[in-house]
Amino acid sequence: MLHGAYGNIIRRALSAKSAGPWQVSDLATLDTVVTKEFCQEHEPDCDSAAVLDWVKALSKEDREELIRECNRSLVGDDES
Repeated sequence: MLHGAYGNIIRRALSAKSAGPWQVSDLATLDTVVTKEFCQEHEPDCDSAAVLDWVKALSKEDREELIRECNRSLVGDDES
């Protein structure tokens, strides 16, 4: 996976907001979900500000790839 642990946090945050599939525009609203408490619940060493800064710093192409990865995970979830 291209986006590692942050990608997992983003996928979980997107899932908390809606069932998906998601669009790049959904990344703009993650600050309502990716809080200190949310991050620590899923990744104890996670820093919510760092995750949000990381998303904001992604190029357009990387944001699109992140959303593709998150949407692909929906298919995997259905198969389990």
